[in-house]
Amino acid sequence: GRVVVCQAFVMAIFANACFLTGLAVSMRHEPIPVGLRAECPNQMRPGLCAVGTILQPLPNVTSPEDCCTQCAGNKLCAGWSLRPRSSSSVEYCVLKSTFTRFTSSYNCTCGGQGPAAPPLPPSPAESGLRFHPMFQGGAVLQMNKTVPVWGFAASAGVEIQLLLDGAVVATSRASSQGNFSWIAYLPPQPPTYRRQLAVQLVGEDTKITEVVHFGQVVLCSGQSNMGMTVGFGAPHTAPFGSNRTSFSADNGTAETAATGRYEGKIFIRNDNGPYSPPVTEWNSPRLHAKTPDQWTDVNNETLGDFSAVCWYAGKSLFERTLAVKGVPTPLGLIEAAVGGSPIEYWIPPVDPTDPDTNPCELDRPQCDSQKNDSQFFHEYIEELLPYSVTAVIWDQAERDVKCPKALAAYPCLQKYLISSWKKRFNSTFAFVAVQLAGYTAPLINGTGEFGAITSDMVYTMRLQQEAGCEGISRCAVVPTYDKSCSAGVDGGCPYGAVHQPDKPEIGARVGAQLFDLIVPGSSAVVQGPRVQHVTVTADPVMQWIVSVAFSGGSSPYRFGPTRNCTTCCDGSLSNNHTLDFDVLITNRTGSSWVNGTHALLQDADTSTPKVTFRVPQAGQAIAVRFTAAAIFPQCTLFSAEGLLAFPFTFTIPSASTPPTHRAST
Repeated sequence: GRVVVCQAFVMAIFANACFLTGLAVSMRHEPIPVGLRAECPNQMRPGLCAVGTILQPLPNVTSPEDCCTQCAGNKLCAGWSLRPRSSSSVEYCVLKSTFTRFTSSYNCTCGGQGPAAPPLPPSPAESGLRFHPMFQGGAVLQMNKTVPVWGFAASAGVEIQLLLDGAVVATSRASSQGNFSWIAYLPPQPPTYRRQLAVQLVGEDTKITEVVHFGQVVLCSGQSNMGMTVGFGAPHTAPFGSNRTSFSADNGTAETAATGRYEGKIFIRNDNGPYSPPVTEWNSPRLHAKTPDQWTDVNNETLGDFSAVCWYAGKSLFERTLAVKGVPTPLGLIEAAVGGSPIEYWIPPVDPTDPDTNPCELDRPQCDSQKNDSQFFHEYIEELLPYSVTAVIWDQAERDVKCPKALAAYPCLQKYLISSWKKRFNSTFAFVAVQLAGYTAPLINGTGEFGAITSDMVYTMRLQQEAGCEGISRCAVVPTYDKSCSAGVDGGCPYGAVHQPDKPEIGARVGAQLFDLIVPGSSAVVQGPRVQHVTVTADPVMQWIVSVAFSGGSSPYRFGPTRNCTTCCDGSLSNNHTLDFDVLITNRTGSSWVNGTHALLQDADTSTPKVTFRVPQAGQAIAVRFTAAAIFPQCTLFSAEGLLAFPFTFTIPSASTPPTHRAST
C-alpha cells in the first residue's frame, strides 16, 4: 500500500525524536519542547545552544523573551537560540526549524515551543549499558569491511548482543581492558544510510539504539592549516580570539548557505573542539577546551566550525563518488588537529618511559619542547581507536621545518606515523598529505632562535613529504605552492604567511587525489606534470640552455600566475617568463645555485612538452631544481586540468634518459 503523511506533523515528531536520541554524551538535559505554540518565555535553557537547522537569524532581537515571541509567531519555528555575536558580547536571536543536539560551546540561551516532551528513558549511564561516544549521534562506519564496535557495561563479565536492524549480528562479553569494556565486530555492510544499531544484555529486552550509516570515513589531522575552519562568512579577522569567524577560510557565507545539498548525506565529528590558539598562547586553557565529542549532521549551523580542508576534500570525494555510482555514499569526516604541533606529538611512543625516542631520531633535547612527544597521539588519536577509517588527510610539517633533526628525518617520521596508525586503527587506509606552500617566519625552536625560515628549507620539506610516501601503497602528496602568500590582508594571508585561506581549491585537489586512491578503477587525472629528463646545451653568448621535459596531466600545458602574485605571468606561450627553476653550477671556486631566466614553454600541446630557460655558462651544470628559490612563486606550470607541476631536484645525466626520482612515486 501507500503511506501518506503530513509534513508538518513529521517535522514535529522528528524534532522530538532528535532530542530523545541526540543529546551530547557528557550532559543530559530535559528536552526542549517543540511542535505546538506556548506562552513565552517557555522552557528556557541558560548556557546552552540548541544546534539544528537555522530557519531565520534575527540580529535586532536581543532578549530571550522577544526571541521566544518571534518563534511563537512563526509556525515553522521549532525553537530558538539567543547566542553571542561573533564580534561582541551582544546577543542576537536565531530561529530553528529543527534541532539535533545541545552544545555548551557558546554561551547561549535557548528554548522551544509546545508542551513538554515525554520523559526520557533511563540514560546510558543509569542503565550501565551504552555505546562509546564514537557511535553516538549518527556515526558513519566503514563500508564493506568488518568493523569493531565498542562500549561500556555496568560490570565486567556480562554478555551482550549487538543487533543491526533488529537482527543479532555479534555477541561479546564485557571486560575492563583498554578504552572499552566490551567490543564486538560487525560483519561487512554495503553503503547504506540510517541503519539501527542496538546493544542489549543477553536475556533482557532493554536496548540502547543508535542510528548509523555505512560508507567512507576520513580522518583529518595535523596542525593549524587543518584547523582553519570553513567559517560563517564574516570578513577575515585577526588576531586569534573568541570570534567564531576569525581564522576561517574563503567563501564561508556561500558554503554554509549551501549545506542543504549534503544534510543527511555527510556527517562530521570534531575531535578537538574549538580551534586552538596560536603557539604564543600554547598554555591558554582554550587549547584543550574540548566540546562533547559526537557525530552531527552537516548543516548551516554546524559546518562553520569544522575544518575547511577536511570539508572541501570530503565534499569533492562525495561528489566524485556520486558521479560514478549514481547514488550517494555516506561520508563521515573526523577532525583532530592542533595548531603549532610537530609530527612527533602525533606518533605513538616506542618506549612509554622515554617519549623523546622514536624509530627515526632521538628528539633530545626536544626541538619543540612545549609538550611531550606523543602527547597528542594519546589525547586525540587513542580515544578514536580502534575505529576503522578509509583514509587519512595529513596537513602538517610547517612546525618541523623549524627543527633540523626533524626536517632530515621527516620521511621516516611520516612513514612511521602511517604504519603505526594503520596498525592501531586496524585499517589499510589511503593517505594524502598537503604539501607545504611557501612561507617564512622567525626560526624559533626549543633550542634557540636562528633567524628566519628560508625558501630552501620549505622546498626541502616538500621533497621530504613526498619521500615519506615512497614504498607505501595508496600514499600521495598534493602540491599547493601556487597558494603561497605573504603575511597580511594585502599579501593574501590575513593570518600570517603560513596560513593560506584558499582552502576550497586546496581541499578540492585533496579530494580528487583521495577519490583516485579509494575508488577502484578510477581513471581520473589528479596529478600534474612531473619531470622526465633534462638536457643542457651551450649557446654562443656563454649561456646554458636548459630543457626540462615533463609528462603527467593532460595537454596543452600552460604557464599561469599563482594566486597572490605581484609580478604575474600572463599565460602567453611567446612571453619570456621567469619561473622558479634554478641550476647548480660548479667551477674551481665552488658550487652555487643560479636562478634560471627567459623561460619558454615548447610543444605545449604534444605528449612531450618542454620548458626551456637560461643560466650563465659559469661552470658545469650539475643539477636542476624547481620551486626552491622563491618563497612566494609568481608563475608556474599547469596541466590542462589546472594541476601543478611537482617540485623536484634532478641530477643532470651525461645522457638524457628518464630518471628514477622522488617525484615519480
